[in-house]
Amino acid sequence: RVSAVDGLDTATSAQIRAHPGVAHVISENGLEIRVPGPGIPLMFPVLGVAENDLSVVMETCSLRLKEGRLIKPRAAEIMLSEEIARPLDLQVGDAISRETDEEYYAGFVTELTVVGILESIPSDTDPEVRAAFASYEYLDSHELYGPRPSSLLVIPHREHKAAVDSFLETLATEADGASHVDIETFEGNSKMVTTMR
Repeated sequence: RVSAVDGLDTATSAQIRAHPGVAHVISENGLEIRVPGPGIPLMFPVLGVAENDLSVVMETCSLRLKEGRLIKPRAAEIMLSEEIARPLDLQVGDAISRETDEEYYAGFVTELTVVGILESIPSDTDPEVRAAFASYEYLDSHELYGPRPSSLLVIPHREHKAAVDSFLETLATEADGASHVDIETFEGNSKMVTTMR
C-alpha cells in the first residue's frame, strides 16, 4: 500500500519518482500518537499530508470518513481511524495536546481538534487500518512545529507493490554509509502490527 522513506537526497528522490511501478510520491511531515496496548503504549504515525494528497492516501489505505469531516489545510485539526480513536476514548470535537496527556500526545505541542473519525472499507484481503491525519500545511507553517523534516510516502500501482518495496529496500542498502535513508515498507509494517496483536 504505502511505504515511507526518510533522509533522501534529490537524486534518490528523483529515482523513486521515475520508477514505473510508482503511482504517487507524496510529501509527509507528521507526528506520532501513542495508543494503549498490551503492556505498553503502541506508537502510530499521524500523517501530515497536503489537502490535494489526502484523498489519494485515504483511498490507498482503504479508509473512508465515518463521522465528522475531513481536515482543512492550515487548520489545527486531526482525523483518526476508529482503531486509534476507540482506545483513546476520543470523538469528534475533542481537543488533544501534550497538555491533555503527555504519554499519548507528547509531540502535539499545540492543541489539535478531532474533526473526523475514519473507518476501514470492509475487505477480505486488507486488514483494518490504524491511521491518523493532520494538515501538512499547518504543521509546516506553525512556528512551534517548524522546521519540520519531511518523508516521502511512496504509493505503488497495485500490481507493482512487491517490486516497489524491493526497489526501495535496494535503495536503502545502496545508500548505507553514504547518507541515512530510513525505509518502512507496507509489508514490513503489516508484519510488525500482526506480530503485536
